Amino acid sequence: MAQITRIEEQCQNVIVLSSEKIREILPNPCQRIVSRRRFFNKHSVEIQSIMPKNPQHQHQREQPAPPDYKTRPIKNVAQNRKARHDYFITDTIEAGIMLQGTEVKSLRAGKCNLQDSYAMFEGKKDASPELFALGIHISPYEQGNINNHPPVRPRKLLLKRNQLQKLYTRVQEKGATLVPLAVYFSGPYAKVEIGIAKGKAKYDKRESIKQRDVERSMRRGGDD
Repeated sequence: MAQITRIEEQCQNVIVLSSEKIREILPNPCQRIVSRRRFFNKHSVEIQSIMPKNPQHQHQREQPAPPDYKTRPIKNVAQNRKARHDYFITDTIEAGIMLQGTEVKSLRAGKCNLQDSYAMFEGKKDASPELFALGIHISPYEQGNINNHPPVRPRKLLLKRNQLQKLYTRVQEKGATLVPLAVYFSGPYAKVEIGIAKGKAKYDKRESIKQRDVERSMRRGGDD
């Protein structure tokens, strides 16, 4: 601490300590064997605390905070209403999707249909299985050329490795399947909402229809 006190007394307006200052602070030759780098690393906090603050430089070093993904604007593209009628949705997860350029342009124009689409794994659990969406129909881009995309093709879904492993384990449950529920843009990124679903019996489907009719009639009564 005595050395730091002498630094504070002698170097109030000095940003970088010269070798002469170090010799004055460390008169013992054995102490001067220690490299300047080790000296500054050891006392970096104390030295920085006594350095004069330059508001202009400090302002230049400040970087704007990255935008929070939760505050990105959401633009809906397509909904899979049939899936919510045919399945019990036990859980959902957001995934990215690998697309071609013409597919992105078609999605921005709303040219997408999720009916009869589903998702499935390829590969084994120990070999990092990959998740693909099948049956998603994205119309060809109207102003595209011969390199336009096919409307229906397997499209890889993007998730973290631990998310893929947990999802793979849950899909092994009896009767569980993965169904795309929605396609939307989160800011500039295309996203797919994947539902972990279990099939409904005919009785459950009839109950869903009754409940939907009741809700519809209640909404109409409220409008009147």
